[in-house]
Amino acid sequence: MEKYIEMWGKATRESLQQILNNETMAPKDYPGDGLFSTSCLSHGTFGTTIDGLTWLPIVRDWFFNLGEMTPYYRLMESCDDVEEGGIELPCNEASHCKYEPVTPVMKCAMKMFELECVESYGDKEECINCAKGNEWKLGKVGCDKKMVTDICNYAESNEIGN
Repeated sequence: MEKYIEMWGKATRESLQQILNNETMAPKDYPGDGLFSTSCLSHGTFGTTIDGLTWLPIVRDWFFNLGEMTPYYRLMESCDDVEEGGIELPCNEASHCKYEPVTPVMKCAMKMFELECVESYGDKEECINCAKGNEWKLGKVGCDKKMVTDICNYAESNEIGN
């Protein structure tokens, strides 16, 4: 999954670099193309910044040709820190931007939730019995007996959301 995200980011940056290099197919009258591209896994730029700047004041300045923010009309965030193994993943500080790997326990819990084996403050024994009845499906996503027991224990004493 990480390799795919990195590949997508690289292709996006290479494509957007054409705007930064003024290599567009059609000539542009003023003010030309603008660009505000955060390094974000989520689509869109709401709640994201580049060098402390948000897109709205920049777009306003660009659109109305005010000229107060001209140096910022073309911003494309790059990530300085690369993950272990040389993989470049989204680096914007906004919480919805970061890539959070799905751990084996999370995969197991999501499958148990989908199969309706686990529920908030549910009975642990019912949860375990449901998991036993779906052992093959749970095994396919990597669940083992300890994971199932831990998830059922957690569910019995905690509220679990979607």
